[in-house]
Amino acid sequence: MREAIREVLLTHVSGQHSQAASVQATSATVASGPAASTLAELRSTAVGLPTRLTITDDGTVQTMPAGQGTAYGLAALLLIAADAATTGTWERLKVCSADDCRWAFYDRSPARSGCWCSMAVCGSRAKSRAFRRRAAGHR
Repeated sequence: MREAIREVLLTHVSGQHSQAASVQATSATVASGPAASTLAELRSTAVGLPTRLTITDDGTVQTMPAGQGTAYGLAALLLIAADAATTGTWERLKVCSADDCRWAFYDRSPARSGCWCSMAVCGSRAKSRAFRRRAAGHR
């Protein structure tokens, strides 16, 4: 399920910024959404996960994971994703475009255009590589 969610989050990164888009898929695939097989995997996992409704002390109704162990953890993760979709933050959850990283991150950029988990590490490396490529072309 982790890799299926990672593939979904990869579609949240703009095709023009994603190194993975040019290596692993076409920009059209990245822009159109996750593969049908990925969605099928997530759907089949979600079907068997137990959840329950609970009422908080202030009267708010919440969906919570039920059960134990792995099923509880998977349900909790998918409920976090559902909450992000409800609050409008789902599209800000992305996968770092650096092929040697691929960590999930929350895009805090005002324009929602972030493509690296950290500008200090992954972004800096990508910009340095691009600079070296450009510099090598001018010799």
